[in-house]
Amino acid sequence: MRVLIVDDERRVADTLVMILEREGYEAACAYSGAAALQKIGSFTRDCVISDVLMSGMNGIELCATIEKLHPDCHILLFSGQASTNLLVEKAKTQGHRWELLAKPVDPDELLERLSSLHAPSVSAAALTPLQPGWRNEFHAGIEQAFGKFLVASGEYITKYTHNAYDFSVLGNTPIFFPIGWQRSKIPAFAGRVSVPNFHGFSALVVMSSVSARFFTPQVSGAGATPSAPVGVFRIDHDEKFNQTTHVQYQPKKNAPWFGFNWRYDSGMVAGAVPFATDTTTPVDLSGLSADEQFQAGLFCGNQRATLTSPLTTCAPALYGSTLISIPKPGTENDDKNPPRIAPRQIFDLSIGDDNVFGGDKYKWSLQLTAINLTDQYALYNFLSTFSGTHYVTPRAFTAQVGFHF
Repeated sequence: MRVLIVDDERRVADTLVMILEREGYEAACAYSGAAALQKIGSFTRDCVISDVLMSGMNGIELCATIEKLHPDCHILLFSGQASTNLLVEKAKTQGHRWELLAKPVDPDELLERLSSLHAPSVSAAALTPLQPGWRNEFHAGIEQAFGKFLVASGEYITKYTHNAYDFSVLGNTPIFFPIGWQRSKIPAFAGRVSVPNFHGFSALVVMSSVSARFFTPQVSGAGATPSAPVGVFRIDHDEKFNQTTHVQYQPKKNAPWFGFNWRYDSGMVAGAVPFATDTTTPVDLSGLSADEQFQAGLFCGNQRATLTSPLTTCAPALYGSTLISIPKPGTENDDKNPPRIAPRQIFDLSIGDDNVFGGDKYKWSLQLTAINLTDQYALYNFLSTFSGTHYVTPRAFTAQVGFHF
């Protein structure tokens, strides 16, 4: 069960999170109403527990907004001031039915109240059966040779799927399960240009682009909310452009050969990274662990996230990442401008001989390769559903010996 604690008293919020996590809940906190809306917008909670009187947006205003956006989310309020009863009673006249707990909150009372709730992500009522999907898929391609030494080909693919299958993760566990979204659109192209062999020189260039757009609401599987508003987001294998170029030269038939490889990636979507909703509201980073912040290369001004010193909040003007391209404050859009892995270029170099001793019947081969020649430190993906987070291979040297008969 996912629970979000909202209180501008950090000590209270952090303590409640600690208590809930100890009891097995997936809990996080926000220190303002604005921060809570940002967090719940990217990671839907089953229950929100909010203080009533807070600076800026108060708990009543916050919960009314959350109820409109996520009608299946349970809401509990708490307060240590008697005057808040009037606010809660006024909210009831407007159709809200929120329970008010006394502050300081009794942990046993809170845990008992939460245990009586049926979280949409695990309740039998929310286990909407998976429905069969159907897809329209089209491929169009062309290939053309230009003389003897240049061949080019290209392919365009489009997939339009209804009841589009995807996977979700159970809390912070490695357990994943199938779900279905309303639909998905995945157009892509792939291209290839090759030089077969021209006086010992050969080359190959391959390139592609994938747009992976999924449309809410989730219509089946655990946590489905078919009545939720329609929206669009991109999953993590969406990438605008990537290409690999390989060139190889062998001056003579039996001479050693030399190879060079260049890989460019514009960066896949990294949707789990926090972002600034505007130029003034601090970015809430409490949703990521210290390890995840470090992996993402997050920083706030001169302070970098480390395994022992995670960031909590950061002013939009100071917030950024060395490994991820985060949209400028107020410009993030899950469809048009999501966070992405920073662009990267990787170079490899190799030299080899396919017949070291010039044998006829038996041959020995040798190949030496330098991978990631410039030793670039870069991410491949971030918090992917299946594979988690991966970096590109650091600089490495390999040797390969072969015997052919």
